[in-house]
Amino acid sequence: MSSRTVRLLNRHGYYLEIRKTGEVVGTTQDNMYTDITIRTVDFGKVTLQGKKTGLFLYMKANGKLSTTTLSSSECDECVWKEEMNFLRPGFFHYCSNVYPKWYLGVTKRGKTKKGKRTKAGQRSTEWSRL
Repeated sequence: MSSRTVRLLNRHGYYLEIRKTGEVVGTTQDNMYTDITIRTVDFGKVTLQGKKTGLFLYMKANGKLSTTTLSSSECDECVWKEEMNFLRPGFFHYCSNVYPKWYLGVTKRGKTKKGKRTKAGQRSTEWSRL
């Protein structure tokens, strides 16, 4: 299983931040909480873990983003499909493995977007890895 530590920056200019309180937000400032460890679980499937907090990102049944200490072997919701955006090379989409039409997104104001309100191709759901 391979892993890499990156910072995820969406097309609105927000870094994904997993705070020690478990809160997930977008921020314009890169800091120790914007370091995300991406671990490969299977072909095209990954987990997103805050490097500093150790918390895994997952999507709840209501579409809200949350965090847990459980790993992918204990939590199916912690697994994300990593899809390359062929229209914009260098950008990726992360959709929930359990809810495949729901994507990881942060709005132009830095708030997380509910999965039900996301689609592939939206600026809020397109991420570059830095």
